[in-house]
Amino acid sequence: MIIKKLKKKSERYQVTFQIPCEQLPEDVIASQINVVGSFNNWSISKTPMSVAPGIGFEAKVELKPGKYEFRYLINDHVWYNDWEADGYEPNRLENADNCILLLDKVAKPKKKKDSKKKATKKSKAAESKKKAKPAKAKKPDDLKKLEGIGPKISSVLVEAGVDTFNALSKLSVDEIKTVLTGKVRIFHPESWPEQAKLAAEGAWEKLEALQDSLTGGRKA
Repeated sequence: MIIKKLKKKSERYQVTFQIPCEQLPEDVIASQINVVGSFNNWSISKTPMSVAPGIGFEAKVELKPGKYEFRYLINDHVWYNDWEADGYEPNRLENADNCILLLDKVAKPKKKKDSKKKATKKSKAAESKKKAKPAKAKKPDDLKKLEGIGPKISSVLVEAGVDTFNALSKLSVDEIKTVLTGKVRIFHPESWPEQAKLAAEGAWEKLEALQDSLTGGRKA
């Protein structure tokens, strides 16, 4: 799991890497985990993860906007990927993929227009005409509120026209898999239609109760 937070009055992000204990490989007892990536020159020791009570393992780094590759290294010999990464790219050194982390550039505030500049002249007749107000476009829902849907999966669904809870609730699991196959490596959509239906109805307490029984979008 990756949490991105833009720092106040800064163009840098605080990025939190988290691995819940239940997502670790069942056959591995993790005593030490490091985040190894392009942002730390692929060092296996510069970014150690600490134990976070109630979560699992956690590490925080401060990064500039850009694209980064990373993986997790467990006990100095087991490589592990983040299933909520923004994407994946082939690892040139072994038969595996690196996780992708994308940090958007911070939009700079627009400069105020000089009040001394002359406004464009308009005829009185044109000014008196009432312009019809365009219909407001329906605002997309934040699909990332559903357990198991990260930024990458959300963007793929939106590009496919599935940008609301209601739209997602009407898809079958097989239809969701068809949309994501070939674009996202790891996904578990079995509970998404049910979660989306509750979100569309505004049944947030029921949704929260359902999500408490899920792990990565799957029922525990």
